[in-house]
Amino acid sequence: MRDICVEKIHELGEYGLIWTDGDGFSLKPLEPGRLMTKFYLKFDTMKLIVKASACCSLEDLLHIICRSAEISWIQLRRNEKKTLNDINSDKEGRLRFHVVSENGKKKKRIQTREDKIFVLVNDCLTGDPLMHDLSLNQETNSICSNGCRIAKCMKEYFIYKRSYRSAINSMLLAKCLDQKLWESSLFLLKQLPGIGIVTAKVINFEP
Repeated sequence: MRDICVEKIHELGEYGLIWTDGDGFSLKPLEPGRLMTKFYLKFDTMKLIVKASACCSLEDLLHIICRSAEISWIQLRRNEKKTLNDINSDKEGRLRFHVVSENGKKKKRIQTREDKIFVLVNDCLTGDPLMHDLSLNQETNSICSNGCRIAKCMKEYFIYKRSYRSAINSMLLAKCLDQKLWESSLFLLKQLPGIGIVTAKVINFEP
């Protein structure tokens, strides 16, 4: 047990979450470690944030959330693949980001849990999602709520690191996940009480 504790303490130190002396018996929390506890993030998720680029785009940040430990319970089921493939093909140009292969083209087949999460959250953030399956909607709600919390932590971490571009993108992503709408969505009126997607469409597309 002692060896396990010492190993984990050293690992926390390696990622800059705590300061330790040479023996690992004197400990002091550092700002990234405080942020991890403030936002109740798992260590594996904090590792992804610490290893992130200093100039993360919205898409980069979204990928971090999709790989986070907080939503690792979400699994890709065989009967979901066709629907997810259809959404990612995005023939109508609804999605802001897509799951792409190494050559930069849209993947024809969703093959991993992270791919599924990426498609679900992008579909949701359009404001008019195609996904209406109850279980997938529940997973999407969890992605957005956990993702918002992770994005808020990333914002404060990047401010601490003086990576201001990443901080601004993190703040924007947190707001979008909270409202389940991209900031450029055609359906921003959904944020107002009593206005749903039908009313938002009517108001938005009136001549």
